[in-house]
Amino acid sequence: MNDKPSYAEASAGEGYKSARACDKKYDPTVIGVVSEKPGLVIGQLDSKYKAPVALTGVVKVLVNNSGGQINPGDLLTTSAISGEAMKATNAKLGTTIGKALEADSGKGWIMAIVNLK
Repeated sequence: MNDKPSYAEASAGEGYKSARACDKKYDPTVIGVVSEKPGLVIGQLDSKYKAPVALTGVVKVLVNNSGGQINPGDLLTTSAISGEAMKATNAKLGTTIGKALEADSGKGWIMAIVNLK
């Protein structure tokens, strides 16, 4: 599992109770964002790939500028860099993970609303 506290997360080949960091743009298998401080945990974390995944809500997300500078209100998606999100420039290409609440012009952490579409 990745040691980043919040990162884009996808289902893995180990079954529905496992997960891995996303590593491709607009990944259609993304299921949410790992949360470093979940407000509520439902179910058990009994997989060797365990992590609390935010399916909705406000979380800190690691982003990069491979999709361009991120501004508040921009849609976010998975990027080709493992576990990092980027600005979604064409939501028709795949899944978006949510919306940026803060700006970021490089590689850093921002707050975002998770809402997969």
